[in-house]
Amino acid sequence: MVDHRDARPLGGTDANPLTEIKEVIADLRDPVLVHSRMVSDSGRRSSFDDVLAAFGHTREPLAETADDE
Repeated sequence: MVDHRDARPLGGTDANPLTEIKEVIADLRDPVLVHSRMVSDSGRRSSFDDVLAAFGHTREPLAETADDE
């Protein structure tokens, strides 16, 4: 649907309400994700060294790896 003034289009709205609903859902996706992560966050953090140790690795081999590889 397009609004007209002096035979010139001023702007338009989509006549399909499903399109507007899809846009609202897309707009809300990120805030809902952030909220769910905030609610479920225990506050526990793992250091990089702890993660490497859990997988049987250390920092030394990483330091020997060239950055351009």
